[in-house]
Amino acid sequence: MLLILWLAMALPLLRFNLSVWSDEATSVWFGRWPLSQLFTRLCDPHPVGYYAALKAWLTLGEQEWWLRWPSLAAAVLAVALTYRLAREMRLSERTALLAALLLAISPLQLWYAAEARMYTLAAALALLAVLAGWRLLRALAGPPLTPGRQITLGISYAALAMLALGADYTAVLPWFALQMLWLANGLHRPKQWLAWQTLALAGAYLLWVNAAHRTAVATSFQAFTLAVQLNHFGFDITPAQTTGLLRLAMIGLAAAGVLAAWLWQRWSRLRHWPLLWWLVSTAWVGLTLFMAVPRLYSLKRQWVALLPLLALATAYALSHLPRRISVLVLALTVALAVVVLPMPQRESWRPIMAELAAQTQGAPVWVDEWSVTPVAYYDRQLRRQGRPGLNWSSLLSRDLPRLPEPQPAPGHDLWLILSEGPYRHFGELMPADFFAQYELLGRNDTDGVALLHYRRRLTPLSPPPILPPPSRETLWSLESAFPLDVCP
Repeated sequence: MLLILWLAMALPLLRFNLSVWSDEATSVWFGRWPLSQLFTRLCDPHPVGYYAALKAWLTLGEQEWWLRWPSLAAAVLAVALTYRLAREMRLSERTALLAALLLAISPLQLWYAAEARMYTLAAALALLAVLAGWRLLRALAGPPLTPGRQITLGISYAALAMLALGADYTAVLPWFALQMLWLANGLHRPKQWLAWQTLALAGAYLLWVNAAHRTAVATSFQAFTLAVQLNHFGFDITPAQTTGLLRLAMIGLAAAGVLAAWLWQRWSRLRHWPLLWWLVSTAWVGLTLFMAVPRLYSLKRQWVALLPLLALATAYALSHLPRRISVLVLALTVALAVVVLPMPQRESWRPIMAELAAQTQGAPVWVDEWSVTPVAYYDRQLRRQGRPGLNWSSLLSRDLPRLPEPQPAPGHDLWLILSEGPYRHFGELMPADFFAQYELLGRNDTDGVALLHYRRRLTPLSPPPILPPPSRETLWSLESAFPLDVCP
C-alpha cells in the first residue's frame, strides 16, 4: 500500500513543471477574490468550496507547482480512502489493493492530480462522505441505535457530503452511488436515512446556489463540446438540443443505477453471474481508453469524482476472474498512463507570455475574455521577477462594437490575444470599423491561442470592409460566456 501511495504521488509530479492553462488561471482568479464576494457574487458554474480553500493556500504563494499541491494531496488521499472503503465493505486485501492501484495509475487520475482545479478534492471529500455514509448505513441495518450514536454518525456524514457537494457538482455522482448501495442493501430505516440526505443536500444548496451563481453560464461547456463534435460528424444539432440529450442521458444513467441496485437486492444469482464481471472489467478498459484520448476534457472531468468507486467495482469484478485478466487490465492501464503523462498542457501560456513581453515592448495588448485569467496570472509572475509586463486591456464580447482603451496612435502597433478553438473564433466578432483602421502584420497560433499583430493605419479604409457573418459555433459561444464576461 505504501508503494501504491508513492506511485500516486510521484507520477503526477512529472507534470508539475507544465504551464498553467486557462482553467487553472481561473482558479487563481477566483481564489484572489475576497471571501465576501466569493460567497455572494461568484458567477462560475462550479460551487464556491474549492475557491475558498484555494484562497487560503494562495497566501503562501502562486507559483505553478505550488498551485497544484492541493490537487495532488487530494488525489493521494482518494487512493488511500479507496483502500479503506474496500476494507470497510469487507472485501479482501487483494481486492482493496487492486482498487487502490487501479486508481493510482488511471490516466484520468494522473492528469487531474497535477491540475489546479477542484476535481480531485471533490473526489476525496466524496469518498470520505461515502465512507461515513456506509458506516451510517451499516449501523441503521443493525440493532436500534442510541440517539447519540445516530446523531454522531449522521452529522459526520451530512457534513462531509455537504463539503463534497460544495467542492464541485460532480460529487453528486458518488453521492448517488451511495444511495444505490442503500437500495441494494435493503432500504434500511428509510425515514432516518432520507432525513440525513436532506440535511446534506440542504447544506450543499447554501454553498452552491446563490443569486449571483444563477447568473452564470446558461449553456454548459459539455453541451458545447458535444454539439461541436456531433456537427463535425455531420449531425445538425445545437447546444440547446445537446443539453436536452445530456439531461436524458443523466436520467437514463440514474434509472439504470436504480434498476441495477434493485436487481442486486432481489436477484441473488446476479452476484454470481460471470458475465457481469466481464462487463464491469470491459467497461473499465473502455473508460480508460476514452480518458487517454486527447481533447474532450469537458466530458472527461465529469468522471473524476466517480473514478475511485469505478476502480473499486472493477477490482471486485476482477477478483472473480482469472488472475491473468487482472494482469492484463493493469498492464493496459499502465500503458495508457505512460501515454498521458508526457502530454502537453492544453494551453502553454508561460512561453506565450514570455514571447509577448519581449515583442510588444509596451504596445497596447487587447485580451479576449477567455484569455484574461492566464494573462493576468503570468503578467503578475513577470512583474514579480522584475521583468516588464504587458500593457493589456480586456476585450469583452459584451462591449463590442466599442473597443477597449488604450488604442495606439496611427502608425503604431497593437496586439490581440484570442483563445481560438472549436468553441469559437473571437476574431469573427470584431466590428468592421476595426479592420478599417488596423492592418494585420502577422498571426501566430499556438495551442489554441492566437496572437495577432496589427498596425493602425495612417488613413482608415473607406468604406469599411464587408465581413462575412460569424460562424454558428462562434454565435453559440455567446450563449455561454466566460465567467469574467458575466461577473458583476
